[in-house]
Amino acid sequence: YRLQDGQFALTKVFPYRLLFSRRSWYLIGRSTVHRAVRTFNVGRIQEVTLLEDRVRVPRRFSLDRYLRNAWHLIPERGRDWHVHIRFGPKVATNVAEVTWHKTQKVEFLPDGSLDFYVTVSGLSEISWWILGYGQEAEVIEPPQLRQLIARHVARLAQVYRQEIEALTNPPLSAQPKEYPFSEGIDAGRAFAILQDR
Repeated sequence: YRLQDGQFALTKVFPYRLLFSRRSWYLIGRSTVHRAVRTFNVGRIQEVTLLEDRVRVPRRFSLDRYLRNAWHLIPERGRDWHVHIRFGPKVATNVAEVTWHKTQKVEFLPDGSLDFYVTVSGLSEISWWILGYGQEAEVIEPPQLRQLIARHVARLAQVYRQEIEALTNPPLSAQPKEYPFSEGIDAGRAFAILQDR
């Protein structure tokens, strides 16, 4: 199995569910490496060996309980997070008209922006969704998610460092010239000054 960082892992998986979501197939099953139920993107499976082992999905397994409040399909361990995001007027309606998560609540503000509230088990998956809205999305809380987004944006700024510097420090040839005109200067003299420059 190819991990996100490009490394490969070998594991035995006892499949519990196969499902299609957001343009990809996913296998949810018990991994012998993790000794826990995990979500695997089928597109990353490099090689499969069918084993003789018989698999029975435990009666106590519940897909809803496994996913809990995951933003998509990868629940993170630990607490649930109450998230508040403010979307700008340009995207507010688009965000509000989609059911993104079972816990979401939306509230339009007088200026046309949207407050979006959701409870998720983990911040990683939702952070990538937020980044897709660029400057039109601001995390209000929790502070841990604001910091995570800030780290992503800082790394992105490093990728585009040269372009950002060009925008904030235009070359001298692109900067407007200042001309020492006084109100009393005549047009002929002004034209001569401009020609000299």
